[in-house]
Amino acid sequence: MKYGIGEIILVVIGILIAIQVDNWNEDRIDAENNKILFQSVSDELVQNIEEIDKILDIYITEQPYYFKVLHKKVDYEDYKNGFPYLPYRWQRTNLTDGDFRELLAGKKNLTELQDSILAELRDLYGKRKLNADKDEEEIADWHFYRRMKWMDEHSWQPDLFGKRIFTDEFIEYLLTDPSYINEVTEIHLRNHGHQGGMLWFRTQALDLYKEIMKMIKKDSDTSLVRDIKDLGHLKGVYEAQFAQYDGLVGRCEIKGDEEVKFFAYWGDEVLASEWDIHPYSDSVLIFYGSKKNDNYMAKILSGSDGEIMGLDFIGFLQMDENGDKIIWKKIE
Repeated sequence: MKYGIGEIILVVIGILIAIQVDNWNEDRIDAENNKILFQSVSDELVQNIEEIDKILDIYITEQPYYFKVLHKKVDYEDYKNGFPYLPYRWQRTNLTDGDFRELLAGKKNLTELQDSILAELRDLYGKRKLNADKDEEEIADWHFYRRMKWMDEHSWQPDLFGKRIFTDEFIEYLLTDPSYINEVTEIHLRNHGHQGGMLWFRTQALDLYKEIMKMIKKDSDTSLVRDIKDLGHLKGVYEAQFAQYDGLVGRCEIKGDEEVKFFAYWGDEVLASEWDIHPYSDSVLIFYGSKKNDNYMAKILSGSDGEIMGLDFIGFLQMDENGDKIIWKKIE
């Protein structure tokens, strides 16, 4: 009887061990599957960031042209020599979420860290992507409506859109018709809002990419992930004078170590706004806020010796007292 009981106990123990081994194997398979799914999501994040950067690069390049048109600093010869027709240039982004949806469908037994990242991904694709897509659809609809309107009203429309020819009649329209200035103003405002939404998406997407790569123990792409320590030379105090506000002087400061921040002040040192600063490229910064409309970009202006001279904010086209674009000049 003792021998029989011992045999039964050994069999039960064997079964329990086998079950535990199966569970370990299932956990290992789930963990490996989750790693593959998160790797795919990280690749998709990079793809979306690169799509966004194509549009942001256009907005950066076009900024001087919008300033000249809206402040009537363009003439006939400028258009004949290649000055762009601004509302015509439009490129769609293609933000995708297929790999994120596969993660939702295929995930099993996520760790606490993976659950946290997944929650942030839900916010990214469930709110921030939807906002960027909505902005883009509204811009596309605006372009379509304007194109249809022009087909009925202007004889130069076929030459412009069919042959890319700037006829004298078309240039006259650009220089004298108030509706063109209205169009440029409208599309600039729409693009500026779209830029803020894309920066809102991009910044969180890049943070999530870094988190995922760290989780799966892989190195991040250094062309995307730039060292915050590279911003040390930007620290200091900046000022800008706003002619349209009776010469009001705005003041801001860049400071911080682990996190570099931008603090804007009005009047008697009253803090007006605060942003986190992230490098976009060697010459452009992203100013990130938690709300969609609190996200901006600025070009870094340097002297011939590499010394920082100031910041030129993308999309802000106000003039200073000399009729030039407002620059935040570094004063100390």
